[in-house]
Amino acid sequence: MTRLNDPNSISKPGIADNKSTSRSSAESKKFTGTILLIDDDEVGGQTLEMMLKTLGCEIIRVENGIDALSVANSMPLDLIITDMCLPHMTGMEIIEHVRTISQTTPIFVITGFVESLLKERSEELRINEIFLKPIPMKILIEKVSRYLRPAQSATL
Repeated sequence: MTRLNDPNSISKPGIADNKSTSRSSAESKKFTGTILLIDDDEVGGQTLEMMLKTLGCEIIRVENGIDALSVANSMPLDLIITDMCLPHMTGMEIIEHVRTISQTTPIFVITGFVESLLKERSEELRINEIFLKPIPMKILIEKVSRYLRPAQSATL
């Protein structure tokens, strides 16, 4: 495993560089959908959950692979966000299983490390985005909002 000190040094397409070139309107819009968030780090997971809740979506947060597969097997999901290093199984194993259920559910990986295996298999497993921790809220919201449906405005 290689620890990347400079998140901007990643050149593979689909891997976020934690830079944003324009202000996103997604920060003020609301979206519908269910996001499965898999992160065993209590503080990091809670932070990501709070960031995602600003979108108005349902967030299901679990801390290990067994619970993640239980959720993934029991309901349709609009987005899955997973860490790679988790109890009971790796993020890669979770992604492999999810792909047997759904080839189209968007999957984001948020990790402190980018393994060569992850980069090599990202296309094969249809990983939509790979982020290095810590990820700024603006970047996360901007990327997530691309995969969710806008909430319908109430009409009188």
